[in-house]
Amino acid sequence: MTGPLLTSKVHEALLAAARDGTGIVHCSLDLELSTTSVEVGPGHWSWKGQSYPFMAACKERTIYYWAGETFQPAARYTHSLIKLVPTEWGPPTFEIDGICDPKMVRNGTVPYFSNCR
Repeated sequence: MTGPLLTSKVHEALLAAARDGTGIVHCSLDLELSTTSVEVGPGHWSWKGQSYPFMAACKERTIYYWAGETFQPAARYTHSLIKLVPTEWGPPTFEIDGICDPKMVRNGTVPYFSNCR
């Protein structure tokens, strides 16, 4: 991964820090694999020496990746919308036309790794 991955939870934490003037937020920019420190300013935030703008809109159940100048949803549309969505238990899953792929998540209360066993 070369850039940060954002979810609405992380984006809200960054905006709250900007509003409160906190300056530094400890959050995950890799879908909860690790925690990092992010410097927050009034109109942007910085991570690993690079500045990023706040997004104008950040939807829930959407993962955003840095596309060089803006954040873009991790989604693709060919014949149907295929979107990478965050989960409460860790690894993200795919959603196809608004429906979670049953092969990826058999039960919303059982973590994906448990389903694999």
